Amino acid sequence: MTEDTIYPELIDAFAGILGDPSAHTAKELLPAFESIMAKATDLAAPHLGRALCLFYLGSREDALGSLDKALEMGFGAEGEMTLYIEIEDPDDEGEMLEFELDLGSTLFLRADMLLTLGRPQEALAQIDAVQDAGIPDIYAADVHAARAVSLVQLGQVDAAEDALTDAEGWDDGSERVLEARGRIAMAHGQHDAAVTAFSEAVSIAPEDKEYLVLRARALIAAERTDEARSDLQAALQLVEAAPVPDVEAKEIRDLLQSL
Repeated sequence: MTEDTIYPELIDAFAGILGDPSAHTAKELLPAFESIMAKATDLAAPHLGRALCLFYLGSREDALGSLDKALEMGFGAEGEMTLYIEIEDPDDEGEMLEFELDLGSTLFLRADMLLTLGRPQEALAQIDAVQDAGIPDIYAADVHAARAVSLVQLGQVDAAEDALTDAEGWDDGSERVLEARGRIAMAHGQHDAAVTAFSEAVSIAPEDKEYLVLRARALIAAERTDEARSDLQAALQLVEAAPVPDVEAKEIRDLLQSL
C-alpha cells in the first residue's frame, strides 16, 4: 500500500476532523484513520489523525500516546510527508482555510494535550521545541498564547504577560489569546476582567465547554453565582451530548454542587 493510494482517503479524513473538531465528527472519523493505519502500517500520518480524534473525544492520555507514535514514526521529519489540507471556511462562504500539518504544528498539538492533562511544565518545554522547529504565521498567536497559559499555571505571571503581549502582536482577538488574557486576569484577582475575556472566547467558540467552565470559575470568584450555575449547566449539557463520556463531567458536577 503506497502513500499515493491512500492519500485521498487520508486527506478527506483530515479535512473532516479539522473542519469540524467535535466529538461527534471524531467518533465518525476514528474508524477511517484506524483503517488507514491497518492498510499502511509504515505511515505515521494516520496515527496523528487518530490522535486528533481521541483528543476531541476526551481520551487525552490515549491521544497523547497515538501522537507520540506518529512522532516516533517520523511524522514531519525529513523524509516523511507534510500534509496540506484545505477546507471551506464555515464563516465565509467561498473562502478556503488552509492547514499545514508538519513537525511544528504536531509538536504544538502535543503541547496542547499536555496542558489539558495538567502538565504545564512539560507543555512549556514542548512549546520551546515548537519554536525551534519554526512557527508558521497562522499558528504564531496560539503558540505564544499557549506559552502564556503554561506560565500562568506555573505561577510565573510576569513572564505570562510577556508571552501574551507577543501573542497579541499576531492576533489580539483569537480565542486562545482571550483565554490567556482571562487566566492572567484571574491570577491578578481581576475577576470581572477575566469574565469579559472568557465571554469573548465563548462568543467565538460557544461549543467549547472549557471556556464555559473558565468563565464559570471567574463568575464564582466574582460572586455571580447564578450566572456561573448557568454556564456550568450549559457545559454539562455539552459533555453529556458527546458520544463518549468526558473526564471533565465530574469536575463540572462538583462545581455545580458547590454552589
